[in-house]
Amino acid sequence: MMKIYFVGIKGVGMAGLAVIAQEQGFEVSGSDVADEFITDKILRDRKITIDIGFDKIISPRTDLVIYTAAHNGKDNPQVKQATDLKIKVMSYGKAIAYFIRSKKVIAVSGTHGKTTTTAMIVKTLVDAGIDTGYLIGAASVCGLKNSAHWGKSDYFVVEADEYTADPQDVKSRAKFLYLNPYISIVLSTEYDHPDIYPNEKSYFNVYKKFVKRTDPKGLAIIRADEKFSQRLIKSAKSKVKIRPIFFQKPFIGLRLKFFGQHNLFNATVAAYVCRFLGVNTKVIKKSLNNFQGLQRRLELRFDGKIDPDRKVKIYDDYAHHPTEIQNALEALRSQYNRNRIICVFQSHTVSRTQALLSDFGKSFSEANKVLVAPIFLSAREKTSDFTGEDLAREISKHHKDTIYLDNFSKIIDFLQKEVKDNDVVVIMGAGDIYKIISNLTI
Repeated sequence: MMKIYFVGIKGVGMAGLAVIAQEQGFEVSGSDVADEFITDKILRDRKITIDIGFDKIISPRTDLVIYTAAHNGKDNPQVKQATDLKIKVMSYGKAIAYFIRSKKVIAVSGTHGKTTTTAMIVKTLVDAGIDTGYLIGAASVCGLKNSAHWGKSDYFVVEADEYTADPQDVKSRAKFLYLNPYISIVLSTEYDHPDIYPNEKSYFNVYKKFVKRTDPKGLAIIRADEKFSQRLIKSAKSKVKIRPIFFQKPFIGLRLKFFGQHNLFNATVAAYVCRFLGVNTKVIKKSLNNFQGLQRRLELRFDGKIDPDRKVKIYDDYAHHPTEIQNALEALRSQYNRNRIICVFQSHTVSRTQALLSDFGKSFSEANKVLVAPIFLSAREKTSDFTGEDLAREISKHHKDTIYLDNFSKIIDFLQKEVKDNDVVVIMGAGDIYKIISNLTI
């Protein structure tokens, strides 16, 4: 039996890949930090052994070590140890492609919407009776037993990430460039990851390479109304069949249970994917119209009275790019036009915050009050002179009711005192800001 060790196993993607490896009959274990993650329960339920810290000596009988960039990549001590022992070592991005190389891959890429769209495609295929394989970047999805599954069908649906597989390795490439999609999907090419891509052109070019990897017998679904859309379509149309999708032209008959034009667009993409795969249109509409959403995507975490005089709603959202913030707040405003909306935002990485600072400043117009938390630093950003206070200063140029609070305790205390009856609070960011919700006794 093949023995696989995952360095950084608690990451959502790594935990999912560990589940898939276990389903294939491999012996799986791994290591990570002691902090409790949303994936801990998944791994415990699977009886997967987790070593705390990265000091445990790896058995020389290990066949494969898979690592994540989140814990120093190839410079992680366990990864170095495995290399010295001549154990095969593979980045998470490369490992995904390795595991699913025998499948017809449906690869969902784009700056925004990857997780939701992937989940929608999977749920629709499952409802159509197709035992598809999948790897979804969320700890849980309503209507699915797990966020990862090997599946008996030829299909495998996966999020296709444009970020590099290992920032410490100069030879590393974007994770999705290890994939060979049967269906490639580009939801957006809006600039992101300035720590890897120095400008818009370099970011766009990696998507060109991705789409060109699509199977000529398959399909490329591309959003057609963005800055670089037509150039992307033109560069790929001689290689593969293209299906352009427009943000404001939804699939006919969709009436989603959750709100937001961006979610309607994601559902439209999912509908066209499933139709291409031969799923009945009635099944597609029924499945998508009954889709319940997933964790940390405008997830309603609390709805009720916090005392006799105050009833509030608390949402949790993963938005960490200016456009995502704007989309999420517009979606909330469409539902709560007369309510006060308080947005608690934690930006994710200094590099992104600085590069997109002006856009961040303009993204909170639909909130009545903005609370800015300290920036969540990446593993490569030990310290920074640029802080959440600088971000709050930029936001305040466009939104006067903006406050910077330098720790979670102050944010919780502020909300406990300031929230009013019928307020809507949204906790937003890709870092660890979601942790305040369980402690939020407003």
